[in-house]
Amino acid sequence: MLNTTDNKWKSALPYVLALALALAVPLFIDNAYIMHLVIMTCVWGVVVNNWNLTLGYGGMFHIAQLSLFAVGGYMSGILIKQMMISPWWGLLVGGVFAALTSLVIGLPALRVKGIYLILLTYAFHFGIKELTDHFREFTGGSMGLVVPGFRIGGTLLKNWQLYYVILALLIISFAVNRGVIRSYVGKALMAVRDSEVLANSTGINPYKYKLITFVLAAFLSGVAGAFYASYLSVIGTEIFSFTLIVNALGMIVIGGMGTL
Repeated sequence: MLNTTDNKWKSALPYVLALALALAVPLFIDNAYIMHLVIMTCVWGVVVNNWNLTLGYGGMFHIAQLSLFAVGGYMSGILIKQMMISPWWGLLVGGVFAALTSLVIGLPALRVKGIYLILLTYAFHFGIKELTDHFREFTGGSMGLVVPGFRIGGTLLKNWQLYYVILALLIISFAVNRGVIRSYVGKALMAVRDSEVLANSTGINPYKYKLITFVLAAFLSGVAGAFYASYLSVIGTEIFSFTLIVNALGMIVIGGMGTL
């Protein structure tokens, strides 16, 4: 029993040290621009962590993650402005709309794979961009959508305070992904990735587990998109740029595809 406890503590120690270091970051950074970079690192950490769940662990090579991230930001911003909801509620709104949108694209797209999945999600990505350009009275078009920032008691939060908000979202995203990977859903997903035919022969429904993780990853990315919009107080069509897709894929590859 003692050895088991010691082993658990030793395995948890790197996470505890990483968390302690992350919590202490604002104590060592007093430069606003550097803090902004740290916050944006956490934002993209949430996005690529969830993209990696479907791409690295699920073997679904799609490029819809950035558009789902954008959907979360835009829908949150629109409802904050049009319905005067709080940006805090906007986080949930962004996640829900991104998840619903992922169902729209996932139900047909996840039935195919390879180049066909890439092409379908690529078309979806630019279809969302065209919608933001067309409904410019809501989205601001190429000028961007101005979104109110996060407040508590009428006071606008400072960067170091917002850092803890996005850090919490990153930790939640990491914990959820870790839980999924260790669960039956994760094991089934990786079995499908390694051999869909073999997984199917053992009673695993590939389509079911792909869709579950695709929607979950979309929800968490949508929350990050809502944070992104309210943090910067604006979201524009540059979020759909091919450069950002390449950058995000680079983060996954350099960080280790199929690893947390």
